[in-house]
Amino acid sequence: GILILSLIGYFIVFPLVSEFLAPVPEENPSGALPAFEPSVQSSPNFTHSSFFRIPPDRSIKLTFKNEPAQSVEELKTYAQRLSNALASIDASSGMLEIEVQGKDGAPLAFNEFMALIKITLFDSDFFKNNFNQDFTAFVLKDNRGSWPGYVLRLGRGITELLVRNQVAALENSPDLANLFLTPPGRQALSGFRDLTVQGKSTRYVLFSNSTEGAPVAFYYSWFNNNTLVLSTSEAGLKKAFEHLGR
Repeated sequence: GILILSLIGYFIVFPLVSEFLAPVPEENPSGALPAFEPSVQSSPNFTHSSFFRIPPDRSIKLTFKNEPAQSVEELKTYAQRLSNALASIDASSGMLEIEVQGKDGAPLAFNEFMALIKITLFDSDFFKNNFNQDFTAFVLKDNRGSWPGYVLRLGRGITELLVRNQVAALENSPDLANLFLTPPGRQALSGFRDLTVQGKSTRYVLFSNSTEGAPVAFYYSWFNNNTLVLSTSEAGLKKAFEHLGR
């Protein structure tokens, strides 16, 4: 009987007790902070092609990898890296195209890029169902600063008329100020207004860093009923229209 009880204790009771007594392994025994890992997922199911029919004089490529950062440069945000890239470019350069890539040079879809810069403009399902994944990013550089913008194209068979109201919902986004490279100030309480730019109906909203003759504003407008242009300057919007052609 004593032998049987001993065997039970050794083979059954001891393993159960040992499981609770076993030390919990340390997740980070070295005490080092984990490397920053940007949440960037590149979509390999499309090939990037600029929507500009007339290419700008210069272009810049920025790559964001979905893996632990290997350098201080990879820890920087999109705005920081773009500002650094633009710092050495003369203000008279005018329009530049920005190509944003994920790991291994794969293009980023617009909704992935918006997640990267922490901006929500559209419902994600609405965008996926109605817009091309690809986009064209640009910057207008002048003596006042650098002004980003984006060109989006509707999917096949979809026109401005079908999505105009849903697109207008971006006017309620709390993230519009984040589209600028430098803080634009507070958004005007008066909200969006109508404007005509090169014959195209345009909506815009002012920010408090505006001065007389030098507005700081966000603009959006349609080109050829299937292309949406977002811009942080009126001059940038006009340049985008020129490079889109006719």
